Amino acid sequence: MVSAPQLQPPNVILARVQLRRFAEGDAEPLHGLLADAAVVKAFHHDAPPSLDQVKQRLPTMIAGELDGQLHRLHIAVADKQTAELLGMVGLDWAEDIADLRIAIRAESRGHGLGREALAGVLAWIRDTTHLNHVMGVTDTDNADSADMMLAIGMVETFEPAGDLHGAEVVARTFAWER
Repeated sequence: MVSAPQLQPPNVILARVQLRRFAEGDAEPLHGLLADAAVVKAFHHDAPPSLDQVKQRLPTMIAGELDGQLHRLHIAVADKQTAELLGMVGLDWAEDIADLRIAIRAESRGHGLGREALAGVLAWIRDTTHLNHVMGVTDTDNADSADMMLAIGMVETFEPAGDLHGAEVVARTFAWER
């Protein structure tokens, strides 16, 4: 098995957003994002982190993480004009397979910024990384995220139809392949 190369967050300027590495000054807006009820639910956390927890975790988010064979990269989504943090994209990968997820602050949702950011991340993956397979998962009741995955060219690979082997299905799965 070949180990996956380390990736650095992109520094990409798009039409309205910038994809960049997190910075120390992002702690408070990141805390606000992670405390949003919709983000807590979508990321399956029991409770939002405290500001102190975010400040403790931020250096690891900036540096990147390795958990066994799983690499983790956090990409800040910022306003192109003001550099204000609008959200984040998380990318986990092993070998050439990745999983991505996105969170956009409540007041910035519904304006296409998440779609622009995800399309930019997918283009960056396609053009500059070794990753050949990207998967996105969203809760079944999060139609906006599902629409975003489809809009950037991902294909739905699993759409639940209620129960699966007696268990409630709570996720939809999307994929992109090179």
